[in-house]
Amino acid sequence: MHSTRPPRAETWYLRLASYHIGYGDLSSAQEVLEQVLKISPGHIPARAMVGQIHLRKERVADALALAALMQKEAPRSAAGFQLEGDALFARKDFARAATAYQKAAALAPSGLMLSRIHQSLASEIGRAHAELQ
Repeated sequence: MHSTRPPRAETWYLRLASYHIGYGDLSSAQEVLEQVLKISPGHIPARAMVGQIHLRKERVADALALAALMQKEAPRSAAGFQLEGDALFARKDFARAATAYQKAAALAPSGLMLSRIHQSLASEIGRAHAELQ
């Protein structure tokens, strides 16, 4: 039997935020995500999207602070570790990014995390090789 339960408001807001991000309207996306966080203050997908907006705006320190908060409040979620890895990668701290991605992969194994671990380690090896030249 088909469920008639309406979708949660958070789901609609996340879709709207994704739409704004897709069109490069990061300010509108952030406003929409703030609405989600008013409804559900600890909403992990909304926080992760806010973190990605921080990174697109080159606010790496804000992304790292949010990642630390997410890890503290939801230590069994991979999202905080993934955001930390993304922020560290943006900072070109490839070895630490790989470690964060490994923690995320341990919590929620995925091809994406394996790919990011590989990319981080390859970037670190590339940097070390360049320094030897």
